[in-house]
Amino acid sequence: MGLLQATWHPSQRLLLWATAGSVRGALEEELPELVGVPALDAEVQLAAPGSPAGRWPAQGLLVEVPRLLTVLPGLRNDPTLSDSLRCWSMATRLALELAARQAAVPDVDGGEARWRVLLARPEDQERFQALATALPVAARLVPLRERGPVRLHTSTHTIRAFMDAIVDALFRQGAWPGTARGWMLELAEALRGAERSFQPRDARFFGVPAILASWSRGGEDGDLRVGFRLSAPPPGGATFELDLVMWPSDGAEGAEPIPMEAVWRAGGALRWGGRTFVHPAWTALRGLARAQRLYPPLRGVLAGAEPHGLQLDARAAWSLLADGVQPLRDAGFVVELPESFQAAGSRRIRARMRLELGDGERPVLGETVRFRWEIVLGDRVLPGSAFREILGTGEPIVRFRGEWVLLDPAELKRLPAGLPAEGTLDVGSALRAVLTGQHEGVTVVADDRLTLLVEALRHPPERTLPLGLRAELRPYQGRGYAWLSCLGDLGLGACLADDMGLGKTLQVIAHILERRAAEVERRAAEVERRAAEVERRAAGERGDEVGRSVMAVEPLPPTLVVCPTSLLGNWVRELERFAPALRVVRHHGSQRDLARARLADVVLTTYGLLARDHEELSAVGWDVVVLDEAQAIKNPEAQRARSAFGLRARHRVALTGTPVENRLEELWSIFHYLVPGLLGARGHFRRHVALPIERLGDAEAAQRLRLGTSPFLLRRLKTDPLVAPDLPDKVERHAWCSLTGEQASLYRKVAEEHLERVADAGRAERRGQVLAMLTALKQVCNHPAHYLRDGDVETRRSGKLQRAAELLDQVLDRGERMLIFTQYREMGLLLQSWLEGWLLDRHGVRVGIPFLHGSVAAHDRDAMVRAFQEDADAAPVLLVSLRAGGVGLNLTRATAVLHYDRWWNPAVEDQATDRAYRIGQQRNVQVFKLVVQGTLEERIDAMLRDKRQLADSVVASGEHLVTELDDDALRALVALGDDAVLEEE
Repeated sequence: MGLLQATWHPSQRLLLWATAGSVRGALEEELPELVGVPALDAEVQLAAPGSPAGRWPAQGLLVEVPRLLTVLPGLRNDPTLSDSLRCWSMATRLALELAARQAAVPDVDGGEARWRVLLARPEDQERFQALATALPVAARLVPLRERGPVRLHTSTHTIRAFMDAIVDALFRQGAWPGTARGWMLELAEALRGAERSFQPRDARFFGVPAILASWSRGGEDGDLRVGFRLSAPPPGGATFELDLVMWPSDGAEGAEPIPMEAVWRAGGALRWGGRTFVHPAWTALRGLARAQRLYPPLRGVLAGAEPHGLQLDARAAWSLLADGVQPLRDAGFVVELPESFQAAGSRRIRARMRLELGDGERPVLGETVRFRWEIVLGDRVLPGSAFREILGTGEPIVRFRGEWVLLDPAELKRLPAGLPAEGTLDVGSALRAVLTGQHEGVTVVADDRLTLLVEALRHPPERTLPLGLRAELRPYQGRGYAWLSCLGDLGLGACLADDMGLGKTLQVIAHILERRAAEVERRAAEVERRAAEVERRAAGERGDEVGRSVMAVEPLPPTLVVCPTSLLGNWVRELERFAPALRVVRHHGSQRDLARARLADVVLTTYGLLARDHEELSAVGWDVVVLDEAQAIKNPEAQRARSAFGLRARHRVALTGTPVENRLEELWSIFHYLVPGLLGARGHFRRHVALPIERLGDAEAAQRLRLGTSPFLLRRLKTDPLVAPDLPDKVERHAWCSLTGEQASLYRKVAEEHLERVADAGRAERRGQVLAMLTALKQVCNHPAHYLRDGDVETRRSGKLQRAAELLDQVLDRGERMLIFTQYREMGLLLQSWLEGWLLDRHGVRVGIPFLHGSVAAHDRDAMVRAFQEDADAAPVLLVSLRAGGVGLNLTRATAVLHYDRWWNPAVEDQATDRAYRIGQQRNVQVFKLVVQGTLEERIDAMLRDKRQLADSVVASGEHLVTELDDDALRALVALGDDAVLEEE
């Protein structure tokens, strides 16, 4: 037995006490969930029969029942806990279950109105008795009285009092007096407020409390319980009979039901089956009154001089089946249904949609998939004539071909109009239906060929590497290439969302080569077929005919690659390296010529030109369209996204390491380009998918989204078991900093000034004021010179710069190189100036520090990267603007990455980190994230961690969340903590 015990106290509280030592110490060790819960200290002398002194002094804590309801139900079944605590935990669970079933009745005892549990069902009574039997003595020790004998309460009394207190606490909160008057209103008020006393003021009703007490216990104490027996109409009939019977409460084996007429006319006692039942009519009335409260249509059984059965039409019988049977059974009543109805439950009629691919077809974007509605009755599919026959009766319960059929009106309303019917769905909607198993709430089944096709998407067969590919693919890259080619054969879009640096470009190049080779073979076969046909016609005309036949075969359509401007050079180099046989044309600059581009194998262009030259580019029938860094079309309203949607292609591919950056609508936009219709209309997706997942954490909606997108989205992480062996380790850690005295003073001043502006700002300008405050405070955290723009970038002025210098020392002393990312160009320029002086003073190195930002020309950018990667005499540090250098760079020479300031989006930071941690990296990579403790940077860091968890399940929101905070929350966000200031040496 554990040290911590729990005893039911007469004050309707649970007394926690310890068999040894301090009760609070035992609480912290054994039940820490209750530490901090309001409780009253109590020193009591507990009656302990059998002990030498007959008493047990105890220091305890009295805890009210509502405080226990969040702890006791989930208490672990741990032998180290006392038996008393574990019994109270099980009793709490039973009481909550009964409360959830509305198994509670009002009671009056000692002039007070309370709610009590109703143990009407035999199985509930059995569980209650089992608890009472298991209750240890320690749970029912009572405080000693000053006078008179002391007896322990019985186990059943103790458990009952505890469970009654739980349901009273729960039902008292939700009670509503309704339109009651007189003593009924007085009772309702006593059952819902803090004042429990109930004694009717009207003398005519002084006996009501006693009647109520007898009535509330009648559902348990009677030897009989009410039963209902429903009989189906005879052949040709239309009326259901509901008869009233009584059953022995103990459910003895072989017991027979007792007709209500015999019960009603029995007088003071009924002798039946060798047993005697006292006041059976009174028991029947109590039971029927309670039954009609649970199911109001039963009011008719008490209309008249004596209780009687009812005659029900089909709709009333359906209502009883749908709304009455279960509540009545839960409350302990016996409800018997016709045997023929037992099977009818599995013969409920329902609709389902069957999708058919058909022979010799394949789903291709722009085409459709046939469907037909089916009406299913049990395990039979009904023809249209039979369905119309059933519906023609207009009744919810129908006898069809000798069997009862239940027609749920709610299900009938969901059936599409015009059933059974046939039609077509677009490929996106059809695939979503097959993958999720439903379409607009209706079950979907697919024919064998469509099922096999979907399985092929999930498990594509291996493929040999195409000729002309000058690279060996790692195993996971080979699977990615096979997956791309499988979806390409079917004309279905593919989103390759591998982590940055895992070789997405190489997998796509292999896919392009494979498609070019397959197309050449197909066209060669077509030429041979035409030549053979001409040869059969006339040998003399063969040459001219073959020439015309060849000319009739159109040139191979090229592949279009759309990427950020900074990646054009990278694509050119990768194509030249891995597929030198492919003809590559840049559609870029002032000399753009689509006529020349049509003769190429691969055309490269940028997102800016995609929007500018939309009409020309959308007029071409491309073989493959590849969107690199496809998060560029995450806003479906943007011109670049609308231009991408309008491109014509046999196969669409999206490459992105961050398919979701901030909101799920970004994923919708990418998939609207890849497989239009797969995720439905944008408004429907927002209401029924995005909002339930983002705001409510709807796991079921997230699962449906994963099912619908998984065949078209391939994502491998560097941590995946099949990928990790190909990569070194990456170690990420926070580098915590403090503010200097100057920074702290400036931080407080800036925060107060901006908070005043925010408080005075109107609704329209509030968001801008908040963002300005955040920017200013982050600048102060970086360096006073960043905010003041005074040009004095001395190390001593900034705690963050001092920490950066320490980390740089460690990296450079090992002869390694570092990337430093900042989101601010101004801070990058300050760091550039500081680094050049610091390297000379500290390490004796005189070298210019390169800074790669958005204004650097493409050729200068390439030169910076090449020098950092290849030149042994180049600067050991490369400064990079987070936005300009977050994608398209291969900087594996660096073994350390420093994020000088933090961005709102963790995915953007990960992309930047992946400039160094990617395929080709041979050494471990250290990632340092500078965070000033005690400032908004520390709170932003916490938000980023939460945001990353949300993005992994499927989404988050960024600085927009902060701008919506109220004034108090904003003040808490930017407040300066006690640990924020750097101690002066």
